[in-house]
Amino acid sequence: MPALRNAFKYRLADRPLLDTSLFLHLYCPALLNRLSPEDFAAPRLLVLRGSPGSGKSSFLRLFQTESLTTLHSRRALAGDDILAELLRELGVLGESSVRVAGLYIPCDSNLRDVANVDSAGNLRLLNALLDVRITLAYLRSLGELSRLGLLPGINLSLMQFDALTADETPPPLFAQTRTYDELYAECVQIETDFAALLNSFPGDTIPASIRPHARLFSLSFLGALRTQNAPSPFVTPLVLIDDLQDLYEEQRIHLQTELLRRVGIPRWVAVRKHVYELERLLPLEGTKDERDVREIDLDATTAPAFRKFLENVTERRLRQTEPLRQFTTVQDFRDHLKEPDLVVTKERVVEKLSSAITELKQRSGSGLPDDLVPPDQISFDYLVEIERLLILAERKNRRRQQFLLAELEPPEPSDAKTEEAARLFASQRYRFPYYFSFDALCQAANGNVEQFLAIASPYVDKMIFRAELGRAPVLNAGEQEELLRQSADRYYQRIEQGFAHGFNIRQFIDNLGIFCKTVTHRPNAPIAPGVTGFGLTREQLRDALSADGAQEGLRIFRQTLTSAVAGNVLAVRSTKQGQAGSKKLVFYLNRLLCIRFGLPMNYGGWQRLPIENLVKMMRGPVPAEEWGKKWKPEALTLEEAEV
Repeated sequence: MPALRNAFKYRLADRPLLDTSLFLHLYCPALLNRLSPEDFAAPRLLVLRGSPGSGKSSFLRLFQTESLTTLHSRRALAGDDILAELLRELGVLGESSVRVAGLYIPCDSNLRDVANVDSAGNLRLLNALLDVRITLAYLRSLGELSRLGLLPGINLSLMQFDALTADETPPPLFAQTRTYDELYAECVQIETDFAALLNSFPGDTIPASIRPHARLFSLSFLGALRTQNAPSPFVTPLVLIDDLQDLYEEQRIHLQTELLRRVGIPRWVAVRKHVYELERLLPLEGTKDERDVREIDLDATTAPAFRKFLENVTERRLRQTEPLRQFTTVQDFRDHLKEPDLVVTKERVVEKLSSAITELKQRSGSGLPDDLVPPDQISFDYLVEIERLLILAERKNRRRQQFLLAELEPPEPSDAKTEEAARLFASQRYRFPYYFSFDALCQAANGNVEQFLAIASPYVDKMIFRAELGRAPVLNAGEQEELLRQSADRYYQRIEQGFAHGFNIRQFIDNLGIFCKTVTHRPNAPIAPGVTGFGLTREQLRDALSADGAQEGLRIFRQTLTSAVAGNVLAVRSTKQGQAGSKKLVFYLNRLLCIRFGLPMNYGGWQRLPIENLVKMMRGPVPAEEWGKKWKPEALTLEEAEV
């Protein structure tokens, strides 16, 4: 199988670009731990929801019949395949069989366009088109399984499919018993007639083969097959509906209702979050899976689990990247992302260091200890220590109560967060790399695999270029930071055009980014290592969501916040910080936006902002004087508005 020049540039959902075999080589099986055998056996609805690039479509593609048969054949040849083994544990693959037929149905323009054929009966036409697509996908899956010898003892030409019972009042397609060949031929004819209808002029006659009807019958039809003899007990139909958000709202609501009907087969639906109201996008106090429906949020994963997932993604992509075949593990990739040289000459930093030392003397009221006199060769750790002392001295000066005897005054406490704030301050004061290493790549991905591929791809391009010139494919820390900043700028520039209410989102991000940078870089680092988001109580959100929709400010707030959360521009987490028993929702900036505004990429630092302030930020530029009394402007060591 030919390798790719840069496998990081390919999305697994891009069917025309990746054949099934290459798709399986690139697919990372880490997400399979979110599934259980009941998801394939229980006749319930499974909803996969996530932001763009979270892996919904590739997740469905893995369970298409073509993918499963290819994986089964590959396992027979290779003997050991971790992906196949995981699917065997889930009951999808048997030792010598494929037990699930994945019927992939994209919600493409044809499904949506039936609404323009006959406005009075567009939902009835939608049912008819979906019925024929689902049934035909199942028949084709059986044909593929039979061709590969995975339906032993079954002659498809002689196989019969029983009609649905009369009390269900089925349409003609399911109203009489047919052989496989007869049913296949009729489905092909109906699909052909639908293609002609969708390309006809409005008002043209609907072909006689197309019989619009009130609900989906294909799900009941396939469910009934499971009670028959072969092959249904051995091959479970799994209906995979992709991109539900692309349908019109009326169609989407109707299809959701149909999929919730109790039938005898499992159904999976993938949908982007932007079709949900804000209430559905926020973390719940406690979730429970219903018997008939279960939801998986593909954006909700822990940082360690996501990092492990990205390590697997990286290894699989490197194996298919021809110029970097020498990278056999993710550790090889890590080793070529160099850390900065931690020793600098005094000449490089003398001016800014002198200014920092003068400032430290002013804040502390004394000179430097002997062990902090600047040496000729200055380490970056030394510069960080000066920043740490500056922070502690400023905190001491801001105490409301001062000690009468300075010698009895305890030292200001310092912790890992203060150390990290000092490292950030030193990096920006002396223009030292701060965003580097594989871990920085993982953090900047913001829990989204497509975002990871977008920021890792330029790294790989640069490595390939050097490898082809016969040079070591190494990136120093400065180059890594420059590439990440370029990715952050590209992400920021696409916000306005890439999201609904993009202008308001970009305006909000501009204001929020400057606010976070200003608070983060206050001389005493009050919320170390920095602020990267804002928090609201559930009561504030509830009041805003239940308020009169005619209030323009609250309408802008709801629309902008909903679109930003759905598009992964803001990530939501719940926290119990603050008053006892008071839970809050914190909206954190996408980690790439943290890079753009010079902020740390950790979580935890946030500030409460009144909703009226947030609305102002969404409408236009907000000067610092209007942030509120708590954050009134003050002199800063670094320029607060530098971005």
